[in-house]
Amino acid sequence: LLNTYGVTYLSLGLFDRAVESLTQALAIRQTTLPHHHPDTLKSMRDLTLALFRTGQYDRAETLGREAIEAHIDRYGNQHADTLNTQEYQAIIYRNQGKLEQATTLQRQIIQGQTQLLGPHHPDTLATQSNLALCLQDLEQYNEAEQLCQMVADTETQTLGPSHPRTLSAQNNLA
Repeated sequence: LLNTYGVTYLSLGLFDRAVESLTQALAIRQTTLPHHHPDTLKSMRDLTLALFRTGQYDRAETLGREAIEAHIDRYGNQHADTLNTQEYQAIIYRNQGKLEQATTLQRQIIQGQTQLLGPHHPDTLATQSNLALCLQDLEQYNEAEQLCQMVADTETQTLGPSHPRTLSAQNNLA
């Protein structure tokens, strides 16, 4: 129940309350559930996001690394939950200015998502958009533009020209 409250607080933008609830939920799950139980892993991932949202990047990075290792131990490298957890970590790295780490991780995630979900899946395209932003930050403008163009073209073909995700992808080209 505490984890559900925490996720609800996250969706409402009540990030400090989310951290409180999710910290308690994780502590309880770590002491009552078997090692690497899916619910514990979910709490780790949710708390990582809450810590990120409150600007606690160092704590989020540390917990995020632990969550990635636990997900890989439980599910392997090519599982959707593992890839989603890695995506949070890449976003944390970008916000900390660790652009090389973010870029390297996002490239790995894209490979996994492409194999698991396909090249046109929304998660794959979202990660490609995030990679393009990192590339822009690294002043690798040509590669960033090519990636943004590919995402915008794919979104236009699959969702149509007026879909919000298509418009967002086209905005990234501007």
